[in-house]
Amino acid sequence: MLKLNFVGRAARLVAVAGVLGGVMGGAHSALAQDNEQVEGFWVNGDANAVVEIAPCGTSSKRLCGTLVWQADGTAKDLAVGAELLKGFRPVADHWEKGKVTDVATGRTLDGKLHPQEDGSLKISQCRGGLCTYSNWQRPSRDMAALQSFFEKTGR
Repeated sequence: MLKLNFVGRAARLVAVAGVLGGVMGGAHSALAQDNEQVEGFWVNGDANAVVEIAPCGTSSKRLCGTLVWQADGTAKDLAVGAELLKGFRPVADHWEKGKVTDVATGRTLDGKLHPQEDGSLKISQCRGGLCTYSNWQRPSRDMAALQSFFEKTGR
């Protein structure tokens, strides 16, 4: 039986999933609009973990990502609450000079975040000149419903 781990922040997925992708009102700078494209909850490429991307600490210029949900047995030596994305700086239309920790291997590599036109987020993880890529998606309403089911049934 699949058993899922949730934390308080992830409990907001139910409410957040219904409003993700909505249009924000008001005038913002280009950087603020880009931050809004990237901040929030993301499902990793293997769909076995959810990461919340937000400003790092008190710095609104750098982005970090915290593991808020994972399928049991997914992460090697990583617990819910681990910081998987660290110190990403805005450059033109993407973020770079950050570190990405792979959920499956626990390895931390140099990375970049590239928002895509289809609403996904392309994550690159590089060591030297060799890079791997994954596309992260926003959580679907089905995922929020699944979380609600597990919370209600205590599974």
